[in-house]
Parts: sequence; structure tokens; C-alpha cells
Amino acid sequence: MHAPAFNSLSLDLKERLAAMLAKARRPSLARKSREAATMQALDAARYRYLPDGRLGKWDVQVLWRDGSLRVEGETTLPRACIPELDAETAVTTLRPEPARVTAPVLNLRREPRHAAELVSQAPLGTPLHVLKRPAGEWWLVQTPDGYVAWARSDNLAIGKEPDGTSLRTLPAVLAAPRIDTTGTLPLAAGSQLRLRERIPNGWLAETPAGIGVVIAENVAIVRPSPPSLCREQQPLGAVAVSIAHQWLGVPYLWGGKSGWGLDCSGLTQLVYEILGVSLPRDADQQAKVLPAVAHWDDLAAGDLLFYPGHVALWAGNGDVIHAASARGAVVREPVSETPWLRERCIGMGRPVHPL
Repeated sequence: MHAPAFNSLSLDLKERLAAMLAKARRPSLARKSREAATMQALDAARYRYLPDGRLGKWDVQVLWRDGSLRVEGETTLPRACIPELDAETAVTTLRPEPARVTAPVLNLRREPRHAAELVSQAPLGTPLHVLKRPAGEWWLVQTPDGYVAWARSDNLAIGKEPDGTSLRTLPAVLAAPRIDTTGTLPLAAGSQLRLRERIPNGWLAETPAGIGVVIAENVAIVRPSPPSLCREQQPLGAVAVSIAHQWLGVPYLWGGKSGWGLDCSGLTQLVYEILGVSLPRDADQQAKVLPAVAHWDDLAAGDLLFYPGHVALWAGNGDVIHAASARGAVVREPVSETPWLRERCIGMGRPVHPL
């Protein structure tokens, strides 16, 4: 006889519980909606202003704290690139400090630890920017090509590049006699030294640490004066090939950009960097910025050939020079004897001097 009342009470409780759950769920849905809209706006800004994540830092998070929606983190983008948001915003723009490389070669790693991936290198004297100086041995830096990576702090000196003329070394590794006659100083290809004075058949130059060395005329290029190798008005590409020839046999090294180790795009970037032509670090980036060469018959010495994940330097006479992982070193080889060099080519480009 009491079953109907019991069933009626159960139905009433169910309805009340359902109403309570729906009420509790509404704020949660609203929070999620605000959070999603905020993340969408941030993603749009990030892809608009920093489409290539290798060329900057974007470490921005959306979170709830004490009932408030907050956007926190740090980036290399200016504050104006952060959109107006329905949230408390505390995003720090990293302020770069000028610095120079003081080690023979600076290793640039993806994470602040020695075992982390080597993403690139910078030769002695390279100017760059320090983005963060946390306690410990690792600083976050940005290289002239925009790459952001971690580097050992004891291999860097804070301060602007001194005024005056500089030179870049050409051989894979040069043993430069020290002015104090205490021996020689090993200098990897692309090392940048401040020019002190001209001497017969060379220069007196100085490292960022103030070490004076003697540099022979035929092993360096003086900047910003026209490259000494170009005195006979050689085409830019031909000079690039003559420099790359000096690096034949240099071991292949993923992320390498020095005379002690090179990867494919490290070779092409470094050879043109020495000649005053700025190229991006990676092969896919280089392919996007260079004027295209349409046909194989149009290739000239110094042009770049692009492949999935690879780049080679056209040396002329049907040959390329490239840092080949399969060969384990920088090699020159004929395209006719290596079919994939033609079959897998996806584009060709020509570096040019900036106007």
C-alpha cells in the first residue's frame, strides 16, 4: 500500500538531484568555454607572429588560480602581439642582452643539459643575444639566425660587439700563431676576430678574450670590406664553392656548424655567412627564402639543391658538395653516380648578396 508514495518520493529526489547536478555543471561549462576561447586566441597569435617555433620562444599557459582565469608565461614576442583576453594576463617578454661566443665553438642544445640534442653551433666571436640568465651553468640564447637554444654560460661574454673591422677564418681548423709566441690557437671555420692592424701578407687580430693572433691573408676574409677572395670579381657562388672545398673530409655531425663537425644545412649556412649572406639554419627554411632556380641546366656554382631533410651545394661540372650522414663526412660527388641526388631533388635556390 505504501509503494506509490515511495515511488513518488524516489522520482522527486531524482529530479532534485538532476537539477542540482545541472546547476553545478553550468559554471564548469562556462569555465571551460572561457578557457577554450582564451587558448584559441593565444594559438592564433602564436601562429600569426611566430609561425616557426624554432625562431623564438613561446611558453604561455592558461590556468585557473583562486577562481580566476590567468594567462602566464614568457615569450620573445613583444607585448603588443598578445591579444586582449578575458583573463588576467601575466606574460613576460624576454629582453635580449648582446653577447659574444668566447669558446672555440659554442654548442647550442634543445634543453639545458649536456645530453640534450645538439640543434646548432656558433663559432668563436659570433654575436648573439642572451634571453635568460637563470642560476646555474645554462643560459637561454638566440643566435643571429633566430634560433633559440640553451648554451653554457662560461662560453659567453655579455657585451656588444666592439666597433671596427672583423675577419672570418676559412680553413676547417686553423692553428693561428699567438702574438705572445706561446704557441698556436685553434680556430674553427667561421671564427670571427677583431682586426688590430694590417701586416705584410696578413693581419694581427684579437679574440673576444683579448688573445692576439697572426692571421695569414689567404686564410681569412675581412668584413665589412669586400671579401679578399673576390678581388678578381669572382661570382659569389664560385667563392662559396672554393671555401666549401676546404672543408672536404670534415666529419658529419647532427647540429654541427664548425670545422670539427658539420651537418648539411650547417655547411651551407656557414659558407654563405662568411661571405656576408644570411641564410636560415635548417634546409627547409633555406628553401623557402631563396630565389628559385627552375631547371637543372640553369644551375650555377654555389646554388643550393634541396631534398626532404637535406641540402647540397652545387659545385659545378655535375658535382655537389654536401655533409652527408651516409658518407659520414663532407664529400664532393657527381650526381651521375648518385642517382638519388637528382631523383629526390624537390627544389633549387640561388643565394645572392643583399642589396
